[in-house]
Amino acid sequence: MNGILGFASLLATSELTGEEKNDYVELMESSADLLINTVNDYVDISLINSNNLEVNYNPSHWSGYSQNWKINFRNRAKRKG
Repeated sequence: MNGILGFASLLATSELTGEEKNDYVELMESSADLLINTVNDYVDISLINSNNLEVNYNPSHWSGYSQNWKINFRNRAKRKG
């Protein structure tokens, strides 16, 4: 949330170029998505702990997940330079 608010205050300055503003908006959107996912995860954990959400266990292939994470973080790192 601090990142979102920080970039929002930077957007309020008129000294930014259009490209800089677009970059900041993208960072805010990315941060907001992460925040929403985190809040949703906490809600799900709370529902599981209170037995209000049924957990379905399915086999998964962690190599696929880890490959997706690797690609995602590599792309984010490239965008940040």
